[in-house]
Amino acid sequence: DADRLAIAEKQPNGEWKIFTGDEIGAIMANFLFQTHKRNGEDVSKFCMIASTVSSKLLKKMAEVEGFRFEETLTGHKWIANKA
Repeated sequence: DADRLAIAEKQPNGEWKIFTGDEIGAIMANFLFQTHKRNGEDVSKFCMIASTVSSKLLKKMAEVEGFRFEETLTGHKWIANKA
């Protein structure tokens, strides 16, 4: 969950696109997954965990890319227990 991090991108028209927490989380997750894949590591051993209130994008990404995805209640306690 990336809701405590702000990222913005300046657009060609000069306005700023402010990314949501779900968008930032997806960008970071994709970076981690692509790095894992590029390093030749087994994709089937890669797993991501998201809370039930987060975007369903990671779940869809897992279905397409073939890695494991787990969903859990919100909070570090629940995520750590699932891991």
